[in-house]
Amino acid sequence: MKISVLIPTYNRPHYLIEALESILNQTLQPDEIIIADDNVDDRETNFKALLPYLEKYPHIKYVQNIHRLGGAGNYKNLFYLARGEYIKYLAEDDILYPENLEKLSKILDSDENITVATSVRDVINEVTKEKIEIPAATQIFPEDTIIDGKIVIKKSIIDSQNYIGEFSTYMFRKKDVDFELFKCCDFEFKANADWFLWMSLAKKGKVAYLTQPLSMFRFGHTNEQLSEEQMINGLNELLFFVSNQFLNYLDIDIDIKDKFNVYDKLIGNLHFTSLSLAQKNEANQKLMNIKNKLLSKIKEDINKCQYEDKIEQNVSIIIVTYNNEDTIYQCLDSVSRNMRKDDEVIIVDNNSRDNTLNIVKSFNDKRIKILSLNENIGYSAGINRGIEYAKYDFYIFLNPDTIVTKNFVQKLLDPLINHGYAASSPLSSYVIPNQHLRYYSKISILFEDLSYDEISDYLGCLYKDEPYKESKLLVGFCLATKKEIVDKIGGLDEDLFLGNDDLEFSWRLQLNGYKQAIVKNCFIYHKGHESFRKSGSIAEKLVEESTNILAQKLVDYYGYGNVPTPEKLWGISWFCPTDKKYAFMFKYSDKDIDFKKVEEEIKNNKYSVAIILVNYKNWKDTKECVNSLKNLDYKNFAIFIVDNSEEDKEIIKNYYKDEYQIIEENEEIKDFSKPVVILTENKGFSHANNVAIKKIKDKFDYIWVLNNDTVVNPDTLSHLLETSLKTDNPVVTCKIKDFHQKDKVQYNGVMASYIPIDDTPDRIKEAKFLSGANLLMKSKIYDEIGLWEECYFLYYEDNDIHQRLLKKGYKLIYTPYTEIYHKGGSTIGKWKQNELSLYYAMRNRALFMKKHYGDIDDSYFIELVKDYFNNYVENIGNLRTIFTVVIDIFTGKTGKSFNPDLIINYKRKDEDKLREIYKDAPKELLELYVKCMNKPRDKEQFTELIKFARKGYGQ
Repeated sequence: MKISVLIPTYNRPHYLIEALESILNQTLQPDEIIIADDNVDDRETNFKALLPYLEKYPHIKYVQNIHRLGGAGNYKNLFYLARGEYIKYLAEDDILYPENLEKLSKILDSDENITVATSVRDVINEVTKEKIEIPAATQIFPEDTIIDGKIVIKKSIIDSQNYIGEFSTYMFRKKDVDFELFKCCDFEFKANADWFLWMSLAKKGKVAYLTQPLSMFRFGHTNEQLSEEQMINGLNELLFFVSNQFLNYLDIDIDIKDKFNVYDKLIGNLHFTSLSLAQKNEANQKLMNIKNKLLSKIKEDINKCQYEDKIEQNVSIIIVTYNNEDTIYQCLDSVSRNMRKDDEVIIVDNNSRDNTLNIVKSFNDKRIKILSLNENIGYSAGINRGIEYAKYDFYIFLNPDTIVTKNFVQKLLDPLINHGYAASSPLSSYVIPNQHLRYYSKISILFEDLSYDEISDYLGCLYKDEPYKESKLLVGFCLATKKEIVDKIGGLDEDLFLGNDDLEFSWRLQLNGYKQAIVKNCFIYHKGHESFRKSGSIAEKLVEESTNILAQKLVDYYGYGNVPTPEKLWGISWFCPTDKKYAFMFKYSDKDIDFKKVEEEIKNNKYSVAIILVNYKNWKDTKECVNSLKNLDYKNFAIFIVDNSEEDKEIIKNYYKDEYQIIEENEEIKDFSKPVVILTENKGFSHANNVAIKKIKDKFDYIWVLNNDTVVNPDTLSHLLETSLKTDNPVVTCKIKDFHQKDKVQYNGVMASYIPIDDTPDRIKEAKFLSGANLLMKSKIYDEIGLWEECYFLYYEDNDIHQRLLKKGYKLIYTPYTEIYHKGGSTIGKWKQNELSLYYAMRNRALFMKKHYGDIDDSYFIELVKDYFNNYVENIGNLRTIFTVVIDIFTGKTGKSFNPDLIINYKRKDEDKLREIYKDAPKELLELYVKCMNKPRDKEQFTELIKFARKGYGQ
């Protein structure tokens, strides 16, 4: 007997039959098919489904297990029942393509040394039936390959991906299994039994890998791999994969760097699983046990990866202090413990008024030297005095609120001495993203569980072979350089009393062709902005002054309007001169812009602007907006009000006929001398905008879409036009302040918030986010990107148009130098604070993600869960709205689809209405939805609903 196909089953007869049919359709038939049923509570369902096949095909054998064996147990049971030479497992919910058995068995026939024959597999979303991609199913070879099994094992473990596949993917010889199934060194595999099996086989010989997909793996809601127990088992087993016991069993070695890459992935997976199971105490305890084992392994392996000290040169560590009694002891204590015996520390004290100097003197360490000044000369000048006092040719500038770690001197000096860098700086916990620990390692998640030395040692293992990353900017909390560099380009700029010294120094390094290194294998703790906290507004004022001084220095060097943006200079966005004279100092276009010509054009009102307001039963705010528009200092504009009020048409015609030109949607506009009101059916914000745009876009140079509950400044339009023309960008927006709290901001180019936030210094820049409340765009751009997307009805149409602009290569430029005032929520209420707002906010976010990113990620479902619990006690209407969002995104509802009367006021007697509306929805989804609607506070039903939807999108 040659081939045995083994099918473990539990309670999914519809999938079981599909799997069985895929075997019966093989080009090469197996000698036996054994089906082992693990559903001991139901002896009838699977048997009835299989009965016609059992009667027709004598080589099919059906076995009912006496006791529940579980997933791995049932696979083991089948193995011992099999009589074939070749074993082919098939999970009940997977499919074999017709040539599977023929091609895989042929491979095994060809070479006795091939112990595993496998192929690429297709992964299908169980719910949507769409093909999806998961990392483990990545094709790892470009063509059919036969390779040493240990090479594949090693890659699979290092990448933490089961590349060879699940049980259904590969074929092997029964005689090669001379080991205990799913068990090694008294450790039992449950979640990754398939992975363990093929690795145990592959270590004996070769793996044959075919690039033709020969099987289909279903991934979804009912897949056993998704259960809580399996998630926890999976983490535990992945950790065991990199244990010395298991690596010895496999007879492979993994480099320490690769092992720490695995640890990093495990930390991330552990964190994600902890978030997913946060409400379950028993699960949390199991996860805590895994975390402790992982920490123990990390600490054990850190000791095997000691840093090799090859640096003999000494260093002068320069620390400028000013009233740092709270932090200087910890800083100096760490420095004195970790510097070498001949290194020196120079304390430059800027006339501290507290106990700083006494603390420094208490160390009684001859390596620590004090330069006490009679006045505060600033940080930059303080560093320069320290350089003058230093006796060595290498310097480390160190903030007094840091704690250094083992070998920090050697790690910072190595790139300067051996790798051609002019300056270096470590990773830290309080620093810009470019040097922040969290962007380099998941170890930041375990920050509270490890010492700073252990974190630095961990990084040393993780980045053993690639410790440096070139950067345009090094942050000055800890910066190493050398005397020859300072001699050539000078020290820190003493005009910068506090702040921006690191930007300026990094800039001069760039200008002189020097490289700067982020030292990835070194961590130094930084408390952050300690001087700023103590000095308060004085420090803020000094930083503001230094920012404007540096701005002028850049203008003097490059010329006004030609300064590279901070993103190009340093890879940052936060350099923001506060003096308005620097508004257009940066170069945003490759073209040379004649600023004086632009100013003259605006003064002469050269460009025509159409202003569109959408009104829905809110004429009070609309009129206030129109009145503010009439006070604009730029005069070449016309106002178009699209009214969605529908049933108010006759009232509008009679009441406003003298003040406005009022037309129906299908009428032509006669003239633009007074504001035009276009009456239309309420099909949402986008539709209203489109009605006006279609009528006017060929008649105006610019179109300004503006919310009707806003008030503008007299200079708003002129400055928006100036921004567009001086940056050579056809799409611009500006700051949106809160109408009721005018010192607060609703939109700042980075985020939009209905809860107003503080106004902070800013500059003209590329916006990361668009607010539909305020958008000025050249009319011709609509011909390229299309009109506003009408599928949303309300919300996310602005995100959508922004994405389309980006795809066409257009940037949205934001200016903080003018503003509009926005009331917010005048039409529909505050963001997600009522059923209508909540529905369209969450449904449209899903539509947007599906349209532009292809799928809905976990953050979306996490937010839905948060919304559920935020409304759990007080608002059943919002709970039912959330349930409706879930089924609507799954069934593809768009436009104006929310029925508030039915959903908010739902009673059990309305169940038939719901079933009729959603009759085409998947049956399981519909049943979960109805159960949730009937019992909105049933957390378990809601969890099942979310799980179903989440798996429906391949998460």
